[in-house]
This record gives sequence, structure tokens and C-alpha cells, in this order.
Amino acid sequence: MSGIRRRGGRAPLDVNGSTVVPTRFGQADLARIDKAWTTFGSADRSAFIRQAAVDKAEAVVNGDTLAREEERRAEAIARKHDTDVLTAAEAELFAAVAELIGRRTPYAWGGGTITGPTLGQSDGGGPADRAGDVHKIGFDAGSLEQYLIFRAFQIEIPRTPQDQFRFGWAVDEPRAGDLVFFDEHMRGGSPEYVATYLGRGCIAEAGASGKLISMRALPATGVHLRRVAP
Repeated sequence: MSGIRRRGGRAPLDVNGSTVVPTRFGQADLARIDKAWTTFGSADRSAFIRQAAVDKAEAVVNGDTLAREEERRAEAIARKHDTDVLTAAEAELFAAVAELIGRRTPYAWGGGTITGPTLGQSDGGGPADRAGDVHKIGFDAGSLEQYLIFRAFQIEIPRTPQDQFRFGWAVDEPRAGDLVFFDEHMRGGSPEYVATYLGRGCIAEAGASGKLISMRALPATGVHLRRVAP
């Protein structure tokens, strides 16, 4: 395998620039080949075998890449957990979130400032109004991050996830106070949702109308980290 090189997400190539064909296929691979052979004719069987080999090799490459990314992020987080002593930022962030969770602070659309929770606002008959957000004292996703960052660092950041994304700069390894954006909440490259990394592999978030402020583990993949504090 020492002669194999990789090329931008493509299947592995050998030293001659040819696709490396696996020497063994599983039952699923053979069934796929036989089905295609029956449909398109025996003259094309070799082509289908080769395509199946390419697909299988690409799956291995992509799987290895994902596994390496998950392992890299897990190792980075583990290195930060080598000490039992919280950093000043971690201590402040965890204390702030613990207070909010202890008080069962709700999501409130349009509510929240850098100094604390406030009454939510009407969204014109949408989910916030149906959940009664105008009668709740809480935060939405963007204002929670504003509050936490100001409390931990005395830095005032923009309110909306879109402006917060532009305000920060991209980083690879998480640090307490980083903003966390999710692939699933991206629309045209612009985020519609945000959470805060607290440290120790945890994030805090204001999920949606009808939910409470909560804390959970930082996902290993599918996130973008933006740093707003030096």
C-alpha cells in the first residue's frame, strides 16, 4: 500500500495512475454487479465490476476521512480536559448556563440582551406566538450567545446568527467562548442558528419556541467554529 497516493477525495490510485481494485467483494457488491449484468448484458459485466470497485474504494476513502476528522476533534477536546481545573472563561460560562438551566429559563423569540433574559416578541402568528413567547422571559439563539460572551469576556457581539458568523473568525479546535454553527442550519452559506462552546466538550443553546435553555455535547462533525474572543 505504500505506492498508493490520494487525489482530492477520489478513489486511491496506484503508481501507474490506475484505480486500485479491491481483491474481494462482499455479498452486497456481488449482488449489485449481478443485477446490473442481468439488466445491461454480459458484454458490460467487466465495466460494472470495475465501477463497483471504484465505488467501494471511494467509500473507504471517504469513511477514513470522516473517521480521521472525528478522531482529530476528539483528541483536541481530550487535550483540553487533561486538567481538572476550569479556565476562567469555562468557569464563568458554566456558571452562567447552570443558573439559566436551574431557573428553567425558556426560549423566547426576540427576547434577551447582553445583560439577561427579557420578554419575547411576536413573530406575527408563527411558532413563537403559538408557543406564547410574548409572555415568556428568556433568550433566543442569538441573544443567548450575546449574553454568554458578554458575561465571560465583556465583549459585545452582534445579535443575529448571521452577523455573529461574520463577526468571528474560523478556527479548527474548540475553545471556551467559541460560537458553534451547524451544517443542518445553514441556508445558502448563511447560518440560521448558533450555540456557544462552554469547554469540556459541551455547548449551550436556546433551541426553539417551547424549549428551555439546555446544554449538550459538541457534535464531532457537521459544525463550524467561529472565535469572537482573543
